[in-house]
Amino acid sequence: MNAVRIHAAGAIDGLRYENCEEPQLERPTDVIVKLVATAVNRLDLELRAGANGRFSFPHILGCDGAGRIEAVGAEVGHLKPGDPVCVYPFVHCGSCQFCAVKEYDRCADRRILSQCEDGTYAEYITVPANSCFPIPFGFSFEEAAAFPLVYTTAWRLMMTQGKLIPGEIVLIRGVGGGIATAARQIAASAGARIIVSSAKDEKLARVKALGFELAVRIGGGGPAQLQEARQLSFGRKPHPGRDRNQDPEPHPGHDRGRGLEPGPRPEPRPKRPGRT
Repeated sequence: MNAVRIHAAGAIDGLRYENCEEPQLERPTDVIVKLVATAVNRLDLELRAGANGRFSFPHILGCDGAGRIEAVGAEVGHLKPGDPVCVYPFVHCGSCQFCAVKEYDRCADRRILSQCEDGTYAEYITVPANSCFPIPFGFSFEEAAAFPLVYTTAWRLMMTQGKLIPGEIVLIRGVGGGIATAARQIAASAGARIIVSSAKDEKLARVKALGFELAVRIGGGGPAQLQEARQLSFGRKPHPGRDRNQDPEPHPGHDRGRGLEPGPRPEPRPKRPGRT
């Protein structure tokens, strides 16, 4: 098969488009995906530069991809050749106490595809069958390939960990990047009130054109930005612990982690006897 492989860390000339051996089914729970589209993430640039990788050269980069099932292992029953799928970009051990109860985020050996194993810059890839998900109706392969890493990351931050609920205020910093774009769409679908920020006026103008009127320019620095965001909080002081800060790309000097208001989410009031 053909693939883009990295032969040395550094500049882009370390990448080569070349022929290499096709992957095989290694376990009965694996599948082979014939990739149609892949995506470029910041992680790919970091790995190419020599950071965060645990692999030897030559190596295939790429953590996002979409395509069709080419072959399935003997124990795979929910997928068949020809099925369109997108590839879940996170890899876990599958055998620890957390994987046993499907709490994959807590797996100590959790990593992103291509940090160790060969990635998606190739015609074919072997992955566990449970890492393949059907492509939603109406999605192109290109859209499906651009979806997994940023949207699963944003969903985990805002919904799984942050437990965002309708009416809460979300400050999304660095709007325009992949995770921030995903966070904005997820927050909107969750019924949250959204404030966005960016250092570039053209990005703020584009977001406003999409209907998000509350936008903050980063130019004043972290504390000034947060103060302006608080003033824009829909005419009220943000509720302690309820209003969230989604900061996928913290900048030096920013009030990192504080968000609009610190503190735990308030517990619901107990019901009085005799009331429902």
